[in-house]
Amino acid sequence: MTEVQSEALTHLANCALGRGIGVEAYQADKLLLALDVPHVDGVRLLYRIVVAADGPYLSAQEEPAIRCLPEFCPERHIVGEGLFCMYWRGERSFAVTDLDSAASWLNLLINFLRLQRRAAKQRRWPNQETWAHGRAAGHQQRAERTADKLGSEMRSTLDSKQLHASSETDGTLRVLQGDQPLFSVWRSPGRRDRHGHRLPCANERGTGKRGITHGARAELLGELALALVLWETDEKAFWVHHQGRVCCGTIDDCPLRLA
Repeated sequence: MTEVQSEALTHLANCALGRGIGVEAYQADKLLLALDVPHVDGVRLLYRIVVAADGPYLSAQEEPAIRCLPEFCPERHIVGEGLFCMYWRGERSFAVTDLDSAASWLNLLINFLRLQRRAAKQRRWPNQETWAHGRAAGHQQRAERTADKLGSEMRSTLDSKQLHASSETDGTLRVLQGDQPLFSVWRSPGRRDRHGHRLPCANERGTGKRGITHGARAELLGELALALVLWETDEKAFWVHHQGRVCCGTIDDCPLRLA
């Protein structure tokens, strides 16, 4: 194999070769992995995966000439022109800096390919670890982190897809659990108490995490409400932007299929 300039790709190549995975140079600055992946239904599929590096961060997609997967399917987390969306963009835990981190990244890729097989058979993404598309993914990440700070009950409600938010004409952000109002906050940062904390404009239904002061909880509720509004807004914008793309037909509830 021709030597590559990227340290991250070098670590990945050494890791893959150590596992008996075929590795080739691809277009001078990328790697081509030949992955023979066993699936839970007993089928083995050979994927030819092109890997590129941006510093310590790697991206992957199928070689365009030989595909087992759709070229584009956001519901299966294949975006752009075939790029795999395997984790949060900018997630530092997946920086490849040595053989151990290369092994973690390679395991993530293989698991992603196994999920693809299950998605094709079930005609839906096969686990609960779904994430939003485009810029909406960052807002989902912020919503999840904020919900964690508010307690397990709030995080469970968020994960169950029961929370919805809207920006009202009276300057508030309103959050519903199903069709029931859960809480509202002022959108304007100027609505503060004498300690400088955001003021909730209505009583929150339910109980919160112990150990959080009223002011800190109000701040977190405001952050959660705003993240939910932006998440829903950018998710809708993503699908509007891609209305002209042809649905691959492999996922039953894909918005492209239903459009």
